[in-house]
Amino acid sequence: MQFPRDENDVRRAPADEEQPTRSRGDAAERREGRQRGCSQAESQQQIAVAIVEHDGRFLVGVRPPGRPLAGLSEFPGGKVLAGESVAEAAVRECREETGLTIAVGAPLSIVEHNYPHGRLALHFFRCTLLDANRPVPAAPFRWLDPHELAQLEFPEANRAIIRELLRQSAAPGKLER
Repeated sequence: MQFPRDENDVRRAPADEEQPTRSRGDAAERREGRQRGCSQAESQQQIAVAIVEHDGRFLVGVRPPGRPLAGLSEFPGGKVLAGESVAEAAVRECREETGLTIAVGAPLSIVEHNYPHGRLALHFFRCTLLDANRPVPAAPFRWLDPHELAQLEFPEANRAIIRELLRQSAAPGKLER
């Protein structure tokens, strides 16, 4: 899946697709990090994001007050902990934030983005609900129809994923899995 770049991020395809491209600004930042003695892994926080789809709807919440990007819409997800895979982090974060258990499916993309609060690598995964008989998430998460995604304000790093989900949902029954 290819995404256009903006000045703050670099979009990457999953590892089994073509190699990522990086902007010249990212290369300069990596050189600066090396000059300061920081590795890229140390300066970039890995974030797992679960794009959970159930009955044609997506699981979306709102970032809480007092946190970076407060008030913006979000998919379940968060920081990858030491010793945890990115997919494991997506499952854990979704369970912690929503109370729902998911299965992680195909990786959708990796987006590297520079926010004022830090440099992030967001790993987006297509996910499904494991217990479809209990699909009620904890607040502030709720199920939204694809067209509702366009009416919400998401963080910049999510915008290309939102556009792709909207594009895919424009043709009924065509959401890629």
